[in-house]
Amino acid sequence: MSGGPLPPAVPTSFTTDYKADFTANGTSVPAANVLNVVGGNDNADPISNDNGIATQSDPNGGSNLLVLLTNRLFGGTTNIGVGPNAIITFALALGTPTAYQFQFQIVGRDVTTGDSLGYTIFAAAKTDGTTASIVETPYIDIDQDSSLVTGGATASFLASGNSVILQVSGVAGHDITYKAVGTYIQI
Repeated sequence: MSGGPLPPAVPTSFTTDYKADFTANGTSVPAANVLNVVGGNDNADPISNDNGIATQSDPNGGSNLLVLLTNRLFGGTTNIGVGPNAIITFALALGTPTAYQFQFQIVGRDVTTGDSLGYTIFAAAKTDGTTASIVETPYIDIDQDSSLVTGGATASFLASGNSVILQVSGVAGHDITYKAVGTYIQI
């Protein structure tokens, strides 16, 4: 029997950043040489990871390896009339003084007229471990159809308890559906 090169070594396990319960250092193990690699968002139990991406084994030792986008916030609401509605509420670190920098993109559209708006918000917040506060007045870039400008549509970022809230105010006579996505870093 003549020999040829040996086949390459096949990994038997893959180290992940997190286990299924979000504790550090998990392991995913292929089952019958198959490893399921899936992408997703980390909205259920937010992980702070400055790189914006993390890996997780779920369950630990199982054949599922999840690639997660981290430090992201999502939300949406429909504002019927004027009243303010929260799009995203985010609880800050409990028991530990922490500072955050946020960047949000918001888009809204009147479901009847098609009038639209967009906001970009940059804001910093902090907590002493029990109470959140906004560091300085957030910077808000506003792009919106004139009917929404004159009607008073706005977006704001505020602190309440130990949380921060991204909210929008609508316009009388308009039903505006909003979506928002945000990223943050913390220290």
